Amino acid sequence: MRLTLGLLVLMLGVPATAAADEVRTASYEVTPDLSASVHYPRDVGRGSHPLVVLLHGLFAKCEDRRPDATYEDLYGWPCKPGVPQVSSYRGYDYLAHELAKTGFVVVSVNANHISSTSPDEYADRAALINAHLRMWQQATTSAGPLAPQFGAFRVDTKRVGVLGHSKGGRGATRHSADGYHSWPEGVEVKAVVALEPVPSGGSDSVVSRIPFLTVIGGCDKTSNPGAEQYFEDAASRNVVPVHRLMVQGANHSFFNTEWSPSSGQVTAEDDAEPTRPGFCRALQAEERQLNEQEQREAGVVYLSAFFRRYLYGETKFDSLLSGVERPLPHVTAEVDLP
Repeated sequence: MRLTLGLLVLMLGVPATAAADEVRTASYEVTPDLSASVHYPRDVGRGSHPLVVLLHGLFAKCEDRRPDATYEDLYGWPCKPGVPQVSSYRGYDYLAHELAKTGFVVVSVNANHISSTSPDEYADRAALINAHLRMWQQATTSAGPLAPQFGAFRVDTKRVGVLGHSKGGRGATRHSADGYHSWPEGVEVKAVVALEPVPSGGSDSVVSRIPFLTVIGGCDKTSNPGAEQYFEDAASRNVVPVHRLMVQGANHSFFNTEWSPSSGQVTAEDDAEPTRPGFCRALQAEERQLNEQEQREAGVVYLSAFFRRYLYGETKFDSLLSGVERPLPHVTAEVDLP
């Protein structure tokens, strides 16, 4: 099933005149450990624009294409001289573009330097999000290292959304977890997404006081069923809406274009377990597997709706997020709690 532009317009309320030239892109590298790509609307100097931060998970860090490349060659950091790094943070450009078309400033941060052997990797990921948020908040007052490039942007750092994928998902929940979060002055996170997160860390991953969405892939062997725990913990104590979305037929990799086979990137793969052509193994049965484009289009619809509901207050998306409206036959919105 393919979403047409007309269907996206109908679901998301994207202006029919919106086009690629309505979105601008930029990047920055303050230090090797503080770099990101930015998607923003052309009229970013007018009005007020919520900020969305995207955080990738663990994937090969170095594009070492030698047949005898070792795990350390691919996943070690920094990369060897002459070996380019894998730009996992660019893997969500499709989502960032669609969000920017509707007024968001979207920052996808590079987390390749985060070590998976750190004593508290997820605290490190949360600290990385804060480091970027601090620079963006400073830029709103024409201060800090981003001011020369982005100081004219009308970014509202009191309307921030955070999305993390895989290990980034647990990093995003750690960043906003009940009793754990400590955001930079002038920053308020209003919406959090754990996109196919690795298993929860318990109390340091519970987000019940900020609108929260956990997304689970039906054929995702990495996070399913562990990602359920995020929702269950939040739903047991929530004081604001929390949501769970099951994307039937989705694997772990296809939400990131760099991790997907069509990229030709090192270690990119279809990580679903096939049962027969066109189908993949779910927990107890099989599902029709989504291809790369279908999976991303489903993500665009639901993730855009979530951020527009909680950063813009657009209540027209309530029926989509609650599962009452199910425009995509391969996606089921499981549960919504008020």
